[in-house]
Amino acid sequence: MLRTIILVWVIASCGCGLDKSGLREPVGDAAIAPDARPSDDGGLTPRGDGGHDDDGGLARDGGPPPGDGGRPTDDGGVVTEVVAVAAGAAHTCALRSDGAVFCWGDDASGQLGDGSSGGFRDDPRQVTLPGPAAEIGAGAGFTCAVLGGGELYCWGANGAGQLGDGTESDRVDPVLIAGGATRATGGRSHGCFVSVAGVASCAGSNGEGQLGSGGGDRSTHEAISIESGVTRMAAGDLHTCALSGGRVLCWGGNAEGQLGDGESAGRPEPEPALAIAGATAIGAGALHTCAVHAAGTSCWGAGGDGRLGNGGSSSASTPVPVTGLTDAIQVHGGLAFTCALRSGGGVSCWGKNDKDQLGPGTSDGSSALPVAVTGLGAASDLAVGDQHACAVVEGAVLCWGRNNKGQLGTPGGDRAEPMPVPGLE
Repeated sequence: MLRTIILVWVIASCGCGLDKSGLREPVGDAAIAPDARPSDDGGLTPRGDGGHDDDGGLARDGGPPPGDGGRPTDDGGVVTEVVAVAAGAAHTCALRSDGAVFCWGDDASGQLGDGSSGGFRDDPRQVTLPGPAAEIGAGAGFTCAVLGGGELYCWGANGAGQLGDGTESDRVDPVLIAGGATRATGGRSHGCFVSVAGVASCAGSNGEGQLGSGGGDRSTHEAISIESGVTRMAAGDLHTCALSGGRVLCWGGNAEGQLGDGESAGRPEPEPALAIAGATAIGAGALHTCAVHAAGTSCWGAGGDGRLGNGGSSSASTPVPVTGLTDAIQVHGGLAFTCALRSGGGVSCWGKNDKDQLGPGTSDGSSALPVAVTGLGAASDLAVGDQHACAVVEGAVLCWGRNNKGQLGTPGGDRAEPMPVPGLE
């Protein structure tokens, strides 16, 4: 457990806040089109890198860009297909090629965005947004969408102010948070987003410094001081990480070594994880972190149940290589397991398998080494929740793992193999 929705997001440490039109001066964000990203000179260039956000939040790769209505068929019609997924603790959301967002699963705090809360739903229903979405992301009990003009809307759990709307009230309908956003993600009780200028900002619970600054909880976003632009973010239960210039910077709780700095003391300011260079993707589980980088894929933090993928179950305060995984392009962490999307479209998972979350067709304990998800096909996007996972395959969504709250999008119990989610056409 927008892993999947969630949700990623350079200024000096000025304590700048956010209002609902975006970052306050001196940042001055402009809205960004869904097919553009910041260029080196501060302008906008086509995104065109086919890249994924690897935080269990925002992700899109392959297929037509949202808002174009889908790809044409031979008879002149249009096929609308899913291009991205995001997963919270026990809910899942999908972004379609026409910009429509659908959610299903746990709705205890309004995270499905349908105007109500309580219970759960095992069938996808569309979220009412003021325009087509370009990206989606999720925290444990909340969801966010970035519209084509850069407007960030969020809904769901907000007891710690994690939505960043200035309140601590849950929202059952999408509410405008900021402008000029490109990506968003969330942890257990905090949320973050990246602006078009590459500025990372967070709101919500701050007991371990996971907002990137000292002080208590905050119900509005404040910019984090990072010396170069942030491109992606990932959030765990008590920690946060950002990808910036090929480095992985982490802050917050560190009792299990999830910051990757060789220590166990937490800190409220970003510092680089050791021995990680040329990073292209990051993901965070509850108490562990992983990155795809120049030398392969590495994980650090809590190692119980084999979630670090190195063949053991010990925790590690510095990155350890995931055994045999040399071709990952995304990596996502759950409660006690991890999954990676590989360059050929295959998905491999490792860690705890008590709820069939590894997807090998069986529920035989844990695996400290990556195992292939069976019966999936070539995936283009991936999201991981607490104990379930979903992938986009040829425009459809397939999910596996725990299904106690309908997070797999179909009735019934847990699933050890991927099953398609109906109703997204």
